[in-house]
Amino acid sequence: MPQFGLKLGVRRVLITTLLAPLVGIPIVFMFHEPAALHLQSILDNFNSQLGMDTLTEIPQLSFWEHKRLGDLLKKASMPNKTVILTPLNHAWVTAGMIDLYFESFREGENIQELVNHIVIVAVDKPAYDNCTQIHPHCFMLRTNGGDFSGEKVYMSEDYLKMTWRKIKFLQNVLEMGYNFIFSDADILWFRNPFTHLVEDFDLQIAVDHSTDANTGFMYAVSNNRTINLFKTWYDSRERQLGIHEQANLQMILQEKIIEDIGLKLRFLDVSIFSGHCQRSNDLLHVCTMHATCCVGLGQKMGYLQSALNAWKEFKALPPHEKLSKVPNWGSC
Repeated sequence: MPQFGLKLGVRRVLITTLLAPLVGIPIVFMFHEPAALHLQSILDNFNSQLGMDTLTEIPQLSFWEHKRLGDLLKKASMPNKTVILTPLNHAWVTAGMIDLYFESFREGENIQELVNHIVIVAVDKPAYDNCTQIHPHCFMLRTNGGDFSGEKVYMSEDYLKMTWRKIKFLQNVLEMGYNFIFSDADILWFRNPFTHLVEDFDLQIAVDHSTDANTGFMYAVSNNRTINLFKTWYDSRERQLGIHEQANLQMILQEKIIEDIGLKLRFLDVSIFSGHCQRSNDLLHVCTMHATCCVGLGQKMGYLQSALNAWKEFKALPPHEKLSKVPNWGSC
């Protein structure tokens, strides 16, 4: 028997052996979510230990996860079924990044209410536990294989797994009928971005250097076109293994798949949705600042703290001085 067939056969035997004693007690898992999630975790471990490709074998949401996510989205949603989704792991918690993220909402112009619509998507248990201490809307996202609590080096295997898990998760959210702003945690919010989003577009996405799509900040409307795009985007990972989701999106754009789907795409203005790669000097209108082009947690934290200080200085100025203020955002 070929090696893959052998592994698959062993996997089926192991899973059958595991489930056989449970056939007589299905009611336990019908009513007890922790037991069901523990079983799901055991099955996921088999995938990894039996040599399954954890990059391509990204787990589907279980029944309980789907239900839990649906409840969270309903609670966090705006009246038009829109939520803000922000990923988090333990390394970003310990570095203090999530604290800066929430502080920016407090320091921003009339945007603190938006915090009620944020769902923190934790990719490891320590991050989830921390989230539940500081925020009402926290979701634990399973990802097969690896430990996702530490800092993930750009383009490392775990980094790639996390980026593709993100795309699959966002597809799930769209399929559940919710629009979303996806915002990385290394983004400061200064003003309400919804005032700069255009209703006629299905997907609106930030850019680096004016032309390169940056998937760290995007707004998607739930419809058949966006669901089709995210499915196509996720499936594209198998064509170019070892490439992250942002590069794959660029390839999709070049292949004109967007036109075939009929999706309306808009790139966001870098003077409004800014980043370190191409920084805005328009303090009167800038909405967000992303720690792009800053490599590593140390650089990102240093830049974000400096940028937040620059924003506080601007807020403290008399109105007539704000008109000519040139920001000193700092550097990585």
